[in-house]
Amino acid sequence: MLVRLMVIGWLALLLAGCGNTSTVQYEQWSVAEIRLQALNSYNNPYTDQEVWAVFSNEKGDSILRPAFWDGGNNWRIRFAVPDSGNEWRWTTYSTISDKGLSLQSGQFSSAPYRGNNRLQKHGLLKMSPGPPVG
Repeated sequence: MLVRLMVIGWLALLLAGCGNTSTVQYEQWSVAEIRLQALNSYNNPYTDQEVWAVFSNEKGDSILRPAFWDGGNNWRIRFAVPDSGNEWRWTTYSTISDKGLSLQSGQFSSAPYRGNNRLQKHGLLKMSPGPPVG
């Protein structure tokens, strides 16, 4: 009887997860962060290994972002989402094969910014047209 209840509970959990296709969502100009953990150790992570991710959306935009070493075997990649209303996919790569750093992948969707920060509301800073005013 106990085994039967455990099997029913396991099936219920399995079915509850089916159909859950929600992805992480980031607002435009907010920072998406990917955390990676190297399986290998490096004497000098700054020079021994290069890690990066390629972010692409369904419109054909593609952006390469480097990772940075964050101590120990930890690496991070930060990406400022440049649009809203798109699905983004990312894949990581490294110069030295490391299953913790290379060929990791994921996806997220971008949404309009809803906050009050003027820089995030209007995007990155741009030069004014014309000569500088002094």
